[in-house]
Amino acid sequence: MKRQTFGYHHLNARLPKDELFSAFDLIGFPVVVKEDLAIALASRVEDTTNKEIKSLLKEGSLITINFPNGNKRVVLKGQWALFNKFLKPQNEEELLFFFKGYEPMLKALSLSVEELLNNALKVAETFKGDFENELLETLDTFDQEVFRWPSFVHNGENIGESLAKPLLNLVSLYYPIGLDKEELSVENNKDNLINRYLKGGGEENFTSFGQWCNILVEHAKRLWENSVIENHFSGEKQLLNRLNFLSRNDPLVEGTKRGSYLKGKRAYNYFLKNSENPNYLFYEGEVIGGWHFKEKGQKWTLLIEDITGKLERIATKEIEREVNFLSAALDKECEEIRVSKIL
Repeated sequence: MKRQTFGYHHLNARLPKDELFSAFDLIGFPVVVKEDLAIALASRVEDTTNKEIKSLLKEGSLITINFPNGNKRVVLKGQWALFNKFLKPQNEEELLFFFKGYEPMLKALSLSVEELLNNALKVAETFKGDFENELLETLDTFDQEVFRWPSFVHNGENIGESLAKPLLNLVSLYYPIGLDKEELSVENNKDNLINRYLKGGGEENFTSFGQWCNILVEHAKRLWENSVIENHFSGEKQLLNRLNFLSRNDPLVEGTKRGSYLKGKRAYNYFLKNSENPNYLFYEGEVIGGWHFKEKGQKWTLLIEDITGKLERIATKEIEREVNFLSAALDKECEEIRVSKIL
């Protein structure tokens, strides 16, 4: 992995507090667990607090979008088109990929997938907060009954509940559901998601891009071939000596990019075959261990697991400094730091 990637992710030096929005100028931040955004900003921006993050989300300066891979993603206001509209399918094959594994349930309906999508888009325009039930009201009596049948895929759900999930991800590519309608009028003609993906360290091929987005490989190829691909590594951005506590869902390591940073069988097994899902601890651009946090009310405990033997080179005060940034962003006090070696 090239060193410039860390600079593009703002991980070689923290941004001043008044430049917080610059932290989002690459590919935003996936939010799989509620702490992901706070952890990401703690590593990138000076003195970020949990209260400030919530305020920016509430006022709409930051927006939360549904991404095709099933995760929520926090991006800047005005970027829905860049992330979602760009990925809109253009034929039936691309469209049906969003329902992979759900085909028998689609066939049980009297509607075609295009008709179901059109109904869902009408719901998006008048969305009140309950997508599944609002969609149900657009169906005829027969399809309403089918929606109430037990799901063919997920135990404990009905067909409507199961189909609502991929359908909502699909609708989010056509309409900024739950967001300000002004997002529809924002164009990003001088920017595209592929270049941002590459700048963020993504592999330079359309297959990996498709896996990152969770779209059909032919869909990814079409977008790739119709985009102007830029050279993102023409200038060197020096990597500073930095300790980075990153979430396992951080954009630096999300998806297929994780393996790029793991050296040796121990690291691979520790991160990719570990049911405890450790977060990533970087030093000078190298993964040196993992970390976990456990919340106890308004306090939290940090467990660091050293898998390389290099943690002892790092001064205690440097670790404590990073922990202070995390505590501010999480709005919780760290009451204990424990370190163990897994060698």
